[in-house]
Amino acid sequence: MKSDRGKKKLGAWLSALVMAALMGGYALFVLFILTLEPEAFVVCFPLLLGAILPLAAIVGVLAALRQRLNEIDGGEEDEAAKY
Repeated sequence: MKSDRGKKKLGAWLSALVMAALMGGYALFVLFILTLEPEAFVVCFPLLLGAILPLAAIVGVLAALRQRLNEIDGGEEDEAAKY
């Protein structure tokens, strides 16, 4: 049971890390484009949203990770498996 929880936690951490890295990379790419063309910020405000929304997604991923780790620690899956 203990190693099963460890595997579940590792899977949760890895998936959160991959998603956060993808979203962070996208946000950095958009910010890099804005540094190349500063006028684009004035003309194309949605580009800034393209950097902010992935950062908001990272916050959501971290919140979901915290909830998932609490579920694993609480044994909610083990309780549900009994039924």
